[in-house]
Amino acid sequence: MIRRTFMTISASLFTLLVWTCSLGVEPVSKPDFSGLIMLAPGDSSTLSLTQLMALENDQILTYEVTGLSDSSIAQVWNLSGDSLKVMGGQAGVCDLTLLASSGSSRYEVALKISVSSVHQSGSANSINLGDTLVVNLWDYGVVESTTIDSIHLNFSTPGICQQTGFENGLLSFSTIRPGETSAVIEVWQSGTRTMIELELDVFIQRMVLAELFTNAGCIPCAPANELLNAINSASPEEELAVIRYHVSWPSPNDPMYHYNRSESTARVLYYGVSQAPTFVIDGVFAPSSTDLWSTQIQQASENDALIRIEISDVTDIGVDSIAIDFQMDSYAETELTNLRIMFAVTEDSVEFLGENGEDLHMQVMRDYHYMPLASLAPDGQFLGQGRLKWTAVSADRSRYQVIVFVQNDSDKKLLQATQISLN
Repeated sequence: MIRRTFMTISASLFTLLVWTCSLGVEPVSKPDFSGLIMLAPGDSSTLSLTQLMALENDQILTYEVTGLSDSSIAQVWNLSGDSLKVMGGQAGVCDLTLLASSGSSRYEVALKISVSSVHQSGSANSINLGDTLVVNLWDYGVVESTTIDSIHLNFSTPGICQQTGFENGLLSFSTIRPGETSAVIEVWQSGTRTMIELELDVFIQRMVLAELFTNAGCIPCAPANELLNAINSASPEEELAVIRYHVSWPSPNDPMYHYNRSESTARVLYYGVSQAPTFVIDGVFAPSSTDLWSTQIQQASENDALIRIEISDVTDIGVDSIAIDFQMDSYAETELTNLRIMFAVTEDSVEFLGENGEDLHMQVMRDYHYMPLASLAPDGQFLGQGRLKWTAVSADRSRYQVIVFVQNDSDKKLLQATQISLN
């Protein structure tokens, strides 16, 4: 079983990237442990092999150096126990091999030592899956006025990011899947090498869905709507989607309920809503105290997203319908079952003077539809199309949002949502 470990040890300009695998008692041709040591000329560091190898249930007692390919690049001292001292010499890369013993097990260790006159470490870069990261090499000590002869790039964990382009000092990375990796960039200019290390964290942007059941004649609905307006205005568009369903009580004369009575009633029955206002955040009933709504939305946004949804196209069908083409990718470790994929179209604002004094109603649900999905395999993908009735009250299409979200029918919890303007 492969186990990957990322470790950073700082000593002057010293950085270590390691990855380990399961070990046998006897050494084999492939090393049990391999890694990369980066340091500057003249810098040194003393390491614990037990910590370096991330051994959880073993302790290195003795070791011997079995090979050092170039002593002008690095020097190594065998200290007592599991301690190892490494010092950088001239710029270059050399190989260091060790045979370590814990008493009951022996480990073959293969390290590359990279010595460079210029080392740069960048801060962690968080990248939303699907986005591109552009790194300006001039910001990391690469000399802009000197021609770049070559660039070499290595990732500590493959399959998370990949290089997609380089032009005028700008190095581009695209994302493949969620995860953490370290990118080591080696830049050569007229015999001088600059080593740059970047930590990359690829994540799936989670969009929280807020659903409010309201009515134009409901007195306590007015302050609830006002609060949700404020929360929505303060939230980035890619982090929060809002749908408001108008119900038939206490006023049966709410025109936004009559616009699509069957859809509103179906959603009421799905959750078992019995009063207005009722606020639901990612499929979970919010506290009756509105003071906690913002906190619950924030907490929901911090949950890891296991699914990514992308709306690829929205097309008109006739004069009153739209088709929504979408792609859903799962990055869950286990199969997801009993899913419901929902489609909704909302209107940003509707003017109507209600009995409760509200005259502007936001994110009004105009239609919704769903399709069941029995299961989605780990690393699985689903391509589909949803259709909605949509008769524009306004010619301004930017006032309408299409929202696609996936929900677990067993516990009603949302796994992910996304939205796009009809404009």
